[in-house]
Formats: sequence, C-alpha cells, structure tokens
Amino acid sequence: MRVLYIAPEISIPGTHGGSSHVKEMTDSLARLGHHVTLLTKHDKGQPFIDHTTTTNLRTLVFGPSIIRNAIYFLSTFFTTFILILFSHVDLIIERGRIFAGTGILIGKLFKKKTAYELVEPYTEVPLYTGALTKHSLLYRAIRAWHNLVVNASTLTLITHH
Repeated sequence: MRVLYIAPEISIPGTHGGSSHVKEMTDSLARLGHHVTLLTKHDKGQPFIDHTTTTNLRTLVFGPSIIRNAIYFLSTFFTTFILILFSHVDLIIERGRIFAGTGILIGKLFKKKTAYELVEPYTEVPLYTGALTKHSLLYRAIRAWHNLVVNASTLTLITHH
C-alpha cells in the first residue's frame, strides 16, 4: 500500500513527542512493507527529499519556513493533490493541527481512504487560558472546520483525550 503521511509541523529528527510519534508510525508502516511518503517541515541543513531513513520511507519537506508559514494551508493542499496524481497514493494519514485537514479533503475528492489523527484538543487550551471564548467566531470556525474534516475522513484516530 502507498501511504502519504502529512505532518507539516513536525521535524524529523526532532526533539519533542510529536517527532518521535511520527517517526515511529512511519517506520512501523514501512517495516510492514508499505511504501510511505512523509510530508514534513524543512529544517536548515536537511535535504528536501530523503530516501535514507528506512527502505520504504521517503521524506518530502516543505520549503523554507517563511514560505511554509505564509502558505501553510495551500501548500498541504497542492502537495497532496500532486502526490495523489503522480504517486498513486492508497491511504492518506494527516496529523491534526489547528487548521489541518486539507489532505483529508483532497483524499475524499479522489475517493482515497483517509485517517485523520487528532492529537490535541485544539480549543481546550485557548479556552483555559482565556485566549478563546466559546462564543467567539474563531472558536466556532475551528470547531466547524474539524467537524467537516472528521466527517470527511474514513477513520479518525484520537491519540490524546
């Protein structure tokens, strides 16, 4: 199976739990014989395409951080679109972020199996800190977006609750 794992906020190798989780997930899928393409963030000195990590693992990275941050949403959209067209992707796994889900929506458009990995309660921390209120437009937009993505996904994985 050809798997596209989208985690554009993660550095591989990295120093936090998300990096370890994504690395273990992709390595495990590759060891099981799947061909995995990991779409991740670019760090200084890192090659843009890395074929050396595992036999069946290919890492593609977004460009320099200023460009990535400016077009974060659109870059995932277009990169996923191109990879589905030219890499014959069978499954898309997308690691949830505050406005993640474009890979899932593109997958649905092309009738691909998708898994949306919710890794944190996006609205809970801002609610606790007072940066967000339940009646704010931003809160409602975040909730509506994630409901759309969850409903579009074939499977939703919840790794934190």
